[in-house]
Amino acid sequence: MVNFSNLHINLYKYTPSVGGSVFFILVFLGATTSHAWYSWYSRYKRFIPLIIGGLLEFIGYCIRAGAHNYLTAIGPFALQNLFLLLAPIFFAATIYMLLGTIIRTLNAEDLSPIRLSRLTKTFVTADVLCLIIQGNGGSLQAIDSSSIKINLQLIGKWVVVGGLTIQILTFGGFILICRRFHRRLLDHPISASISPSIQWEKCMKVLYVVSGLIVLRNLVRTIEYCQGFDGWIIQHEAMLFIFDAVPMSLLLLILLVWHPARLLGKNSNRSSVRSDMFNLRSGIELDKIWSRPEC
Repeated sequence: MVNFSNLHINLYKYTPSVGGSVFFILVFLGATTSHAWYSWYSRYKRFIPLIIGGLLEFIGYCIRAGAHNYLTAIGPFALQNLFLLLAPIFFAATIYMLLGTIIRTLNAEDLSPIRLSRLTKTFVTADVLCLIIQGNGGSLQAIDSSSIKINLQLIGKWVVVGGLTIQILTFGGFILICRRFHRRLLDHPISASISPSIQWEKCMKVLYVVSGLIVLRNLVRTIEYCQGFDGWIIQHEAMLFIFDAVPMSLLLLILLVWHPARLLGKNSNRSSVRSDMFNLRSGIELDKIWSRPEC
């Protein structure tokens, strides 16, 4: 583990590429701005978490670009790491809400493996838990514990690994639920599912692809943290670009090209936006979720 008491150590183990960081700054800025504009234009509010995640990616790479000449500064190193670590959690929240949107648009609540009132709430709650765990783990890694006997950096490392593992398992369960709903709808088609104006199956394929991108990113990140600060992955910036920046930028671009508001039609924007956003907000209130009476 890195010893922060030595202020002359290169925290990155390499010199961050300004060109690479600037490239992804432009990609995330362009994609996030486009999403923000289209969400405003189409009044599609469900992509607010996605836009927040895009902003975190943008800020994270801005900090990396600026850290080119500050390789020993703890603050920029910790901040860029934290922003890039947490951004995909907001992307995941958007994906969880997307399944609920598809189900509501099709009026296929009876085919959902989980009661629709609990679907988004359950996965967003798990997502917020991952956010809290990884945020705390990342914060612990930025603390200089040289003056105490407890290795907070090591603790922070395994806290982050725990958060990433929970996120991978949650996504695995989510993909299984998506597949089960998809199969049920194919076996028992309803009037809305055969309507040419609702491209629900294409939307499901988009959902599978972007979910796979997040799972791939999380798997590599988990291996990276398990290897530790002296591991091979963390010492090669190309791995960050290939398995983090590229998948997350592709996710934003895919959801922009195949936007749910276009694939599902106008009904997708009317299908209980307040319910989805309520579930997202209620996921943050972890101490209140289980005490609420069922409707």
